[in-house]
Amino acid sequence: MKLISALRASIGALALAATAHASAGPILLVTDGILTGAKNVSVQGVLYDVTFLDGKCSTLFTGCNAVSDFAFATATGAQAASLALLDQVFVNGSRGQFDTRPQNTLGCSDNGVCISLVPYGLNQKGTTVWSAGASNAHQQSGDAASLISQNFSMDMASLASYNFAKFELSVAPAQVAVPEPTSIALVLLGIAGMTLARRRKS
Repeated sequence: MKLISALRASIGALALAATAHASAGPILLVTDGILTGAKNVSVQGVLYDVTFLDGKCSTLFTGCNAVSDFAFATATGAQAASLALLDQVFVNGSRGQFDTRPQNTLGCSDNGVCISLVPYGLNQKGTTVWSAGASNAHQQSGDAASLISQNFSMDMASLASYNFAKFELSVAPAQVAVPEPTSIALVLLGIAGMTLARRRKS
């Protein structure tokens, strides 16, 4: 009976560990109190790493001259990424007040709002960059994700309340397959059954 109780406790612990690992949230990247990005941001079920950058689209996004330069190729995808920033990255917590203090995000010095642009395309002439913008206002009621167009040559470093959010597929350990708790439980129950069978024979 003691063996069975110990196995039940082990199964419960393993199930909790696997569940916690699978649902681990984003890891915020902070340098000297400034939010520079995050790892493991979930966008429509896919994990991305995001980096906040200041400068021109052409410098920051491999030329910024084709849809393939961006992590998202549609307005819907870019807007989902913007919502993920608002829900998972621009948050108040032990690492800092990144929701109510937008100026604590890299590239934003305006204490009213920080708008992180997620580019997804260009107009036919290549003169306009289409983006979704995550507007992180110091008041939560002002937070919003909307579609924004900007001039191709616009330098975000010259604007106090804008930056770019560069998304890349995450290669973090969180994406490594985790054995399902039920599989672990079946293996442990099998071992327990064999142990009990041996005890009964002896």
